[in-house]
This record gives sequence, C-alpha cells and structure tokens, in this order.
Amino acid sequence: MIIVTPDANRVKNGYFDTKDWSYETFFFEEFIPYIETKYRISGIKSSRAVAGFSMGGGGAVVYAIKHPDMFSSVYAMSSLMSLPKPKERPAAMNPNPQSMEFGQSVLANDCIALIENIDQTRLEKLRKIKWFVDCGDDDFLLDVNTKFCRAMKEAKVPFELRIRDGDHNFEYWTSALYLALPFVSDGFKGK
Repeated sequence: MIIVTPDANRVKNGYFDTKDWSYETFFFEEFIPYIETKYRISGIKSSRAVAGFSMGGGGAVVYAIKHPDMFSSVYAMSSLMSLPKPKERPAAMNPNPQSMEFGQSVLANDCIALIENIDQTRLEKLRKIKWFVDCGDDDFLLDVNTKFCRAMKEAKVPFELRIRDGDHNFEYWTSALYLALPFVSDGFKGK
C-alpha cells in the first residue's frame, strides 16, 4: 500500500475549487495521474481509497460522492461534512474574508445536501463503495457527522460509524489509523 498525504494548504481554501484556488481540479487532473505514473501501482477503483480528517475528511467524502468510479473505500475522521451551527464552531471558523470564502466552498460541497439530492444512478454507485465515518464524542463536528450518516441511512447507502471517546485533535486521529488502515486494506481485497 502506498499512502500519499497531499497538503491542501488549509490556511487557504481547502479541498475544493474556488476563485483563486483550483485544488480539486489539481487533485484529479494532475495529482492522481502523477502518483499513478510515478509509482508502480494499479490505477483502478479497486486499488484506490480516499481518507482524511477534519477538513480533509469532508474533502474525501465529497470526492467519493463526485467521483464514485474512482474509489473503493472512504474513511472519514472527524469530518467537516457541513458547516456546524455558528455557536458550535471554534473561533478559527468565525467570519473573516478568508474563512468566508472557505465557508462558501464547504456550503457548495455540503456532504449531507449532496446525499439528500443525489440522483439514482450516482446513488447506486455510492452503494458499491465501502464507507467508514469515525468521530469523537467530544468533537464539535459530531452532529454534522451523525447527520451525514442519517442521510446515508435514508438513502440506503451502507456505511460503518464509530463514535469513540475523543475530541477534534491529533491524538484522536492517530488512534483512528488503527481502524482506518485495516479498513482500507480490506477494501482492496474486496472484503
């Protein structure tokens, strides 16, 4: 297994295309093709997974929803699936010019809304992806993660959900790797 962890420059705009930031386009048109030509790996869905934590977890989920033919499994840790209510957001998410553009990109790629408004053809493809949502019980994003899971359940998309003891921090995400790596590896084996 080759694990690649790109940096979407979280102080900029994150994982989606915005006015001055074409990260999503870069990811699919340049980054993945480069990795798949640079390293001896199979460039097929059954050999490719996407995962992330926080903002990157939301990006991973959106990428799989938008490109269901590319990924066999998704592991989302403490993911920014949607913007939490203003009173539930940390101070870093309070409105300023940079966070407002970022917030607009998250709203435009709201994971919950994407599932609630998905067409049947794409929905069938999502059902062929292995999904895992992992969030701490003290995480400020717990509500949006569970709302996403409710939308998935309503759409009859199978998924696994774990709510474990923890917060929105590296201690939690490090512990999640013990679940994420076997989950992704099993997905490559078709389990």
